[in-house]
Amino acid sequence: MRGECRLLIKISVILLKKSRLRIPSIFAMAFDTSAAHYFNIKKFTSKVNKMTKAREIVQHFKQGMGVLSEAMPETIPAMANFMGTAAKDGALTYREKELIAIGVSLYTRCPECIAVHCQKALEAGCTRAEILEAAGMAMIFGGGPVLGSSATLLLDCLNEFEK
Repeated sequence: MRGECRLLIKISVILLKKSRLRIPSIFAMAFDTSAAHYFNIKKFTSKVNKMTKAREIVQHFKQGMGVLSEAMPETIPAMANFMGTAAKDGALTYREKELIAIGVSLYTRCPECIAVHCQKALEAGCTRAEILEAAGMAMIFGGGPVLGSSATLLLDCLNEFEK
């Protein structure tokens, strides 16, 4: 099985390199650090991460949502409507919900979620200090991996979107 996994990963890496897709941390999310190191994927994902800018992640996500909306005209718009409804002011403000979304995004290590919600949190009036404090709360539950995402992608997003 180990040989099959190695072959599958090598094929995936080759396909990603040939397609020139900018997919941040795709393998780092799927495998723990030791597996990523064993399959020499960590080196590849760090190169991909350095190429990716916060705005490019958001743009790529929006483009993908458009494609999925066309491919699944009932499902994706319904999901987007649900997300919009959940984000509306209620007992918590939209601003507070975006801070929660930052924490959850970091905990799940979803690069697209981190970038989108960082941008939305800033647009909602959240400060850098509030966003970093939300990241600190996520670190309580997610430990080192959340710290890693906060120290890299979240800070990159803040630097980019605060301009």
